[in-house]
Amino acid sequence: MRRLILRCAVVMAAVFGLHWGALQAEQPVYGEQLGPLMFKFFREMELLYCFGPDDIRLESMEQFSGISISFEGYLSSDVNRLRQVLVSSEKRLLEYLNGDEELRSYMKEYPFKAKSIDITMSFYDLESSPDPEYYVSAPSIASVRCLNGLITYFKAKDPKERAGASNLEEVHRETFEEACVLIEKLEPRENIFYSPGSEKVLEFPPVTAGGGRS
Repeated sequence: MRRLILRCAVVMAAVFGLHWGALQAEQPVYGEQLGPLMFKFFREMELLYCFGPDDIRLESMEQFSGISISFEGYLSSDVNRLRQVLVSSEKRLLEYLNGDEELRSYMKEYPFKAKSIDITMSFYDLESSPDPEYYVSAPSIASVRCLNGLITYFKAKDPKERAGASNLEEVHRETFEEACVLIEKLEPRENIFYSPGSEKVLEFPPVTAGGGRS
């Protein structure tokens, strides 16, 4: 847990514009615009899911054309729940990115789309440090990744079956669009944001003008 907190602190400082150099050799020309947006997005992820950012990488320092983010957490869940977590997180990030007029001028393509975001979420045993040897055990999903609009779910291999560098085994894949359709078909009570008290599905507060910067 201490290792996760430390890594979160480093990445949070980096995206806030204090020290991008911890992650890449140079600061992007749009760092001042992107930093505060990512800080708020990471903060929401922490509050909602107790996820900590592990790494963030940019496709280009001159143009905002693609971004890769990896998270670490201690969530034990299945495909259906993690589908909602990943899709809602990616849509929220797109709201922040496309809602910021200053960042828009640096975008290679507007609106920024899900295919330009690479998100990986990895889940570990609560009692261990983040380490591939300690992914949550099957049948829980150990990792999920959305790359080029394709979502892939992985479970941890049995220790006796592990060989080479990978400790993960693919169990399911679907496109981002297919995942969105499946979520839309859910009954309200199946939604992770369902509130029994109000009998409604809660929503994120809207992103304010300027991408939510205060």
